Amino acid sequence: MADENKGGGGFLSGFIIGGVIGVAIGLLLAPRKGEETWSQLVESGQSLRSKMEGLTSIARGSMDEVAALAHEGASEVASRARESTEALAAKAMSRIDEAIEEGKRAASESVVELEGKLREHRGKTSRPKAD
Repeated sequence: MADENKGGGGFLSGFIIGGVIGVAIGLLLAPRKGEETWSQLVESGQSLRSKMEGLTSIARGSMDEVAALAHEGASEVASRARESTEALAAKAMSRIDEAIEEGKRAASESVVELEGKLREHRGKTSRPKAD
């Protein structure tokens, strides 16, 4: 059993060595010359680069669209908030005006009541005493 546990490291090194040997044999037996293979690799790399640039451009365009939609949504929310705030302010001012008018009416009624009491009090005190 101890020999089986040691075999794990041997398998990995054998796998790597086999891979290297396989690549070397593949290059030796390849139907193309080294320059042709290299040229094809360069073309594939350029094609991949071009595709990645296209995808990057698409992604940027999508991000710009998302940003524009977010800005539009934020502007709409801000506009609605402004309208709501203005409506609430107008309603509050109306209530304040009503409260002021009610206060003026109450004060006026109090003045009339106090003037009446003052006249009544003066009437009682201005009568001469009968001795």
